[in-house]
Order: sequence, then structure tokens, then C-alpha cells
Amino acid sequence: MFKSTFIPRISEINAAKHIRQDVVAVWMVEGSLEIQNFFTPDLQEELSLIVANINIDFINEMVFGKEVEVATSVKRIGNSSFVLQQNICQDGKLCARGLLTYINFNYSAHKSEIIPPAIVHKLEEHLIEE
Repeated sequence: MFKSTFIPRISEINAAKHIRQDVVAVWMVEGSLEIQNFFTPDLQEELSLIVANINIDFINEMVFGKEVEVATSVKRIGNSSFVLQQNICQDGKLCARGLLTYINFNYSAHKSEIIPPAIVHKLEEHLIEE
């Protein structure tokens, strides 16, 4: 499991002073950077991953002024794709839960590619038991 901490900015709140829904999706993608590094260690190079799907369940509101933690684990590994499960918490309380699906993608060939065995092994180290 990987953990990332974010400090909400004033621009990320709505009129009710809660964190906007679109911000949570951004935190999910940023919270997966360590997993992305398995595929592209130098993020300045062309990434080999594309986001195929994001699902978010909002459970409790998040507010400005308090840190938010995104915990990222691997839920499922396919041939050319994988799904991350992410829990987004504030003040130790689960506020959102999400699934983020990535596809290993070859931009030159413009098609998905099988995830290399060495990367599958790294992903398996973070696989959650169900």
C-alpha cells in the first residue's frame, strides 16, 4: 500500500466549503504516482499508462484546512490492465473510496500491451486480499 498526503487549497472547495468532487479524482491519479513509476521510472518520459475508468463513492464530506490521505492498493491485475483501490481519509475518517483502472498502452502502436512479468510481480506486492 502507498500513502499520499494532500493539503486542500482554498480553490478546491465549493460554496458549502467542502472539497469539490473533481479534486478527489485528481488526488486519486496523483496518489497512484508510485505505481505509475513501475511502468515509467522517469515521469519526464512518455507514460505507458492511460486511465480507462474512475469510480468514486463519496461517504463523508471533506473540508478545507485539514490534510487528506490517499491510501492506494492494487485490487486486480489483468493481462494489460489493472485496478487500484483507493481510500481517501480526513481526520482518520473514510471520506471517499475509489477504483482507478489503468491500461498499459503503447502509444506508437496505438494499442494496449501486456504488462511485463517484472511489473506484474511489483503490482502483486501491493495486491489486497479479498
